[in-house]
Amino acid sequence: MNGIIPQPNKFQKKQGQFLLGGDITVKSSARYAQAAEKLAGMIRSSYTSVNITDNSDRLIELSEVTYLGQEEYVIDCSPSKLEIKASKRAGLLYAVGTLYMMLELHSFHHSPTPIDCFYIADKPRFRWRGIMLDEARHFFGKDTVLKLIDMMCINKLNVLHWHLSDDQGYRLESKAFPLLHEIGSKRSDTQIGGENSNLYEGTGHEGYYTFQDIKEIVEKARRHNILIVPHIELPAHTTAMAAAYPQYFCNTESVPVATSFGRKDTLLCAGDKAAYEFVFALLDEICALFPSPYIGIGGADVNTAIWAECERCKQFMAESDIADADALKRYFINYLSARLKAKGRRMICCNSSTDENTSYDVIGKYMSPKDDKSIPLQLRMGRSFIVSRPQYLSFDAPYCQTPLKKTYEYDPDKDIKGCRYLRGKIMGMEAALWTEWISDKEKFDMCLYPRMAVLAEACWSEPAFKSFKSFKARLPKYKRMLSDNGIGYAEDGVSMPSGIINRYKRLYYYNLNDKNVEVRNNREHD
Repeated sequence: MNGIIPQPNKFQKKQGQFLLGGDITVKSSARYAQAAEKLAGMIRSSYTSVNITDNSDRLIELSEVTYLGQEEYVIDCSPSKLEIKASKRAGLLYAVGTLYMMLELHSFHHSPTPIDCFYIADKPRFRWRGIMLDEARHFFGKDTVLKLIDMMCINKLNVLHWHLSDDQGYRLESKAFPLLHEIGSKRSDTQIGGENSNLYEGTGHEGYYTFQDIKEIVEKARRHNILIVPHIELPAHTTAMAAAYPQYFCNTESVPVATSFGRKDTLLCAGDKAAYEFVFALLDEICALFPSPYIGIGGADVNTAIWAECERCKQFMAESDIADADALKRYFINYLSARLKAKGRRMICCNSSTDENTSYDVIGKYMSPKDDKSIPLQLRMGRSFIVSRPQYLSFDAPYCQTPLKKTYEYDPDKDIKGCRYLRGKIMGMEAALWTEWISDKEKFDMCLYPRMAVLAEACWSEPAFKSFKSFKARLPKYKRMLSDNGIGYAEDGVSMPSGIINRYKRLYYYNLNDKNVEVRNNREHD
């Protein structure tokens, strides 16, 4: 398969060879001229002997067609012509990415290279192929996100679900509520070792994205066919917001931004009209920053017992004929969804906050480890779901717990009863990179790569064409691409651990508050 990840759904070898290097003509329509120049630049920078001319007998042509889908592409390589066909810019981007990986255009080649002729016809299995990046727990900054966008595009992933607020930090500039970034983006210390640990770094942590940062990141993502979905946790996981504006929360006393991890009981007051106006104004500002048709609010870990004891909530429930605190939670979700719908947006909410009585405008995110038996019913009734089950798709988990093969072989069509008959309602898959225990580039890269390649193939390639054996054979070329781009990764001995005793030993130390045991193992395998 020539080292391509994700594996194309149709690949055929042809007779003859195409010489890459020397004199080559690159031709395109005016609409595809920018992509043509990008591809020409890749070839120039990869080969010492190359001359892009207008009259070579060897041609690379980018052709517009009307019969292919938005992300679909065809590459047809013959001895005298390498033709890329696509109907939309997304398909063209993915075709160029395929060539980038297949021909190793990230590497330096000393002379023209003959390549065997081939034919590829390719399109994605799922329309939602995402990564959730948590920067509320640890802030990595603009350069990291821009680099991530580059790598997602190469891997044909198309959604960056950007988790920007939680108990430990609020990471967006706000003109409407400036204390959110002035106070909520800073914490005095950070827990290390694990949730049961009493150890702390002893230094503060801070950071947030300005409006200009967001504009730059969103624009780059658009050019790379990546949708950025902002995620603001509500009504729970809101300690950083409460530190800035405590009056909108059930406990109106001032609280510091959380320095430890794990569940907190700070809860937006769902019985206070002023709290709703606060949330609406904040979401209006976020919608103006992000053109995404989707907004994530989470909805996880809502301790409704706090609402049941809150005087404002109890009065609101009595006045609004809301039966109990659980019904208040449904009211909050539905009310927020209606507000976003009026702005042309749909809300994404975790499956623990959706049921058959939740608005079907809400997209569910299946992120519980236990089977949710209500999901097939919700699917049949019309709810769309994104699958992000942690036992397969939590990329912060240690590899000894979630090795590459476990993620690679996961198939939501088999996992969710009846799902295969409701294709289209499962929008796709999304991996999560939670960063409680990830604070530097070394571990960031090790947790994310080569898992990103596994996710890419699981989301893109049809199951009939997938093989973990084939994937492993293609992985060395993928790793060379990572190295050439200055990106670290988990070595095979870490990402594909052998021996059940070895795996359980690593997991034991990891759970015993040694969250960097695999980082050290990875250095030894390097």
